Amino acid sequence: MPLSIIDRTAHVAAWESSGLSQAAYCRQAGLAYHLLRDWVRRRSAEQELSSGFVEVRRPAAGVLAVLTLSGGARLEFTAQADPTWAAQVITSVVSSC
Repeated sequence: MPLSIIDRTAHVAAWESSGLSQAAYCRQAGLAYHLLRDWVRRRSAEQELSSGFVEVRRPAAGVLAVLTLSGGARLEFTAQADPTWAAQVITSVVSSC
């Protein structure tokens, strides 16, 4: 039977605090190594996604939307900017950082 998200999260946290390699922790806990490896990868991917963008509402006409990136770089868009184009610009800039 598959483990619940709570159980998987508990195993990842226990492995992190154990000081053991993933393989050693799995042997000790009776887990298949590939499971823990996949849970750690999935959590890392989720953290990357959650630390990136947040949902924002489109500003009223004439209002300037400003996205400030780490390092002080700024992207400024008016409310009339095409959302698809703005998303492409933001994606290009963020992926090159």
